Amino acid sequence: AIISRVLLRLCRREAGRPSARLPEGAPLDVINECTQILAELAMLDLQHAEALASRHELIGTLFLLMAEPQAVDAALTLAQELLSAGQDVFPLTAVPDLPGLIGRLSPRGLALVSRALAVLLAKSAEQGLDAFPAPECVEPDLCVVCANNAALLALPSFLARVVALLRLRSPPAGLWGHIL
Repeated sequence: AIISRVLLRLCRREAGRPSARLPEGAPLDVINECTQILAELAMLDLQHAEALASRHELIGTLFLLMAEPQAVDAALTLAQELLSAGQDVFPLTAVPDLPGLIGRLSPRGLALVSRALAVLLAKSAEQGLDAFPAPECVEPDLCVVCANNAALLALPSFLARVVALLRLRSPPAGLWGHIL
C-alpha cells in the first residue's frame, strides 16, 4: 500500500487532484521502479493484486504511464495483472482524459494500451456478461461494462487507428521483441 501511495504522489495523482498528464520533470526512473515492484508483488500474491485492483486511481495512473516510453513495460504489466485480478470491472471513467491519452499515443503505444483494454474487455466476458446489455441498462444509467464500451466507441478515431494497426504488414517500430 505504501508503494502505491508513493507512486501516486510521484505522478501527482493524490485523491481529489486528478491530472490527465504526468507533471513536468516527474522522476520516471523512480516511478518505473515503484511500478515494477508493484507488478512483481501482484504476480506473487493474488490477495495483494485484488487489493491494488480496487484502487481505480492507481489503474488510471497506469494508463497514463503507458504513454511514457520509459514506463510503458512495467505499467502495462501491472495494469494487466490488476485488471485481470480485480473483482469488479474497471471503469474507464477513472482514466483522466481518455480521449486525449489515446489521441497522443504513438502506434506502438496504442498497440500496447490495446493489450490492457483487451484484458479489460475479456474480464467483462469472463464474468458471464452477455454481448447484449440487460434491458434496464440504458443511458444515462449504464452498467460499467456498457459505459466502457460506449466510452471506447466514442473515442475519436480509436477504431480507425486500431484497424490501421491490424492492417500493418509488420508491427509498429519498437514492438518487435516486446515482452508478451
